[in-house]
Amino acid sequence: MTNDQIRDIASDIQSWLQDAVGDMAEGQTMLGKEIAADDAYENEDILSDLSGDRIFDSCKMNYVDMIAVATEIRDSRYSHQPLKNVMDRFIVRWEESLRKAAERDAKRAQREAEVKFRKTLEEEYGTVYNTTELQEAFEVSAFAAPYVVVVDKKSQKKGSLQFTHRPRFYFRFVAD
Repeated sequence: MTNDQIRDIASDIQSWLQDAVGDMAEGQTMLGKEIAADDAYENEDILSDLSGDRIFDSCKMNYVDMIAVATEIRDSRYSHQPLKNVMDRFIVRWEESLRKAAERDAKRAQREAEVKFRKTLEEEYGTVYNTTELQEAFEVSAFAAPYVVVVDKKSQKKGSLQFTHRPRFYFRFVAD
């Protein structure tokens, strides 16, 4: 979204919010519950309920744009403190969502790279073991990086495996 689009959406939401709070107060009055529009406009829960979904929908669930719109609303000279507080909470929440998504993406990319690396090792050296698989197949007697001295649990053959540190894979068994 461009800065102009963000400003337009923020301005539209602020105008809509004033109308929505007024309409809500009027509806409450019709139901016999006295609430002044000014009081409703000071209520952070009401402001949060009304503005959050509107920002979310206007930005098509794009957290970067949502943060930009909330920041624009918060920093507007027309925003009062309760609205600024609500926008601050939205910004913190949505930044946290972005951070968690980035962490998930990084972990997924790391797992994919590990799978690809393991396949490369398998193509070049044959059987590859992770730490759990190594412990199931071999008794480890010594480490001398980048090698590990092992005894095959099935055949009782002593030998060595080469290993990588990150990700930790063991490969290229050579019997003594």
